[in-house]
Amino acid sequence: MKKWLKYIFPLLAVAFLGWGICGCLVSGIFTLDYAFDQDIHALPSSTLDSQDKVFVNLNTIDTYKDHKDNLKGVESVCIIMDVKNNLNQNVSGEIWISYDEYQSKSEVMQHGTRIFSGIALGPNQERHFDCGDVQDILENLNAFEAAVKAGQFWVYGFGNEQTYDVTFSHIVLFVALAAGL
Repeated sequence: MKKWLKYIFPLLAVAFLGWGICGCLVSGIFTLDYAFDQDIHALPSSTLDSQDKVFVNLNTIDTYKDHKDNLKGVESVCIIMDVKNNLNQNVSGEIWISYDEYQSKSEVMQHGTRIFSGIALGPNQERHFDCGDVQDILENLNAFEAAVKAGQFWVYGFGNEQTYDVTFSHIVLFVALAAGL
């Protein structure tokens, strides 16, 4: 019996070591970037049209599809974009997300989640936002991370004033995701 024990313990140790190494090799952090296929041109209107919103489908990215079933968490999120005030007055803008498509700003505000606001622009001003700028105005990060994990969601742009005309362009979402067994 003791003879077997001296072989079993080393064999178990090697098995656990191999299991640990395999776990390290098949888990880790991967990054993806998703360029929005259109700009968001936000205008006050009773109904939203295709200019006011964009459907994000991360499942079109092979890396995301390969790891979707093993996602452990979102490590970091970054959005870069250009924002232009198309009016000769001050405006401020914000971005909302939802899992469903809505036809009015009030529906989005009732059922969606604002992920950032405070995009203040002077008359006819255009401004580039990079990762650091967006981190300063990002809110509801948990809801945004949940949408990234879900892989599909709608993005809406709005202004805060009664009259606004804001264009969100060259939007790229960068995400670092943890995946594993």
